[in-house]
Amino acid sequence: MATGVVIFLLHERAFCETIDLSRFAYCLHWVQAATMKGLRLILVLKEASLALIAACLFLGSLPALAYASGPDSGDPEPIVLANESRILGHWQRGEGEAIIEISEREGIYRGVIVWSQRRPETVGIEVFRELRYDPEEREWHGRAYSIKRKREVPIDIEVPKRDELELTAHILIFKKDVDFKRVPNAQIAARRAKSDL
Repeated sequence: MATGVVIFLLHERAFCETIDLSRFAYCLHWVQAATMKGLRLILVLKEASLALIAACLFLGSLPALAYASGPDSGDPEPIVLANESRILGHWQRGEGEAIIEISEREGIYRGVIVWSQRRPETVGIEVFRELRYDPEEREWHGRAYSIKRKREVPIDIEVPKRDELELTAHILIFKKDVDFKRVPNAQIAARRAKSDL
């Protein structure tokens, strides 16, 4: 019986496993299982040909690559252009609430109140500050200014759909979620004209 010793690392601790190299399928299965669990293979020794070792290591890495790339559904991914620009525009929490315009300058996004029926004195106040887009997380990180409490809190913003904005405010160990809806430009113009009368 041809045996081999496989040495691998798991959480920086070395482990050994003796395997029967004459059972080629078992060897491949073991290497694949080890690779899927995130083990780093170090050495395969004893009575194993170089071709067998190379084949085991190559085939053992394939499941990890397939796992990392995700399942192939066969349907093409929808093309989304410029995720970071989806946040631009006018947003409102609910009917009668203030309207916030989010704009971008030199890669930094900010939100300013542009209309408020209840509290017109708040128009012009920057409430979303230093928003930066993270392409890996597909969200913006920054700060929000609370006019009522007169302080800033860290926030994360996602725009899952064109007309939906989800804001998460982090207050100490708590989180508060707030949803906004996009306001069309025509409605903004109508409200501004109405409030000027």
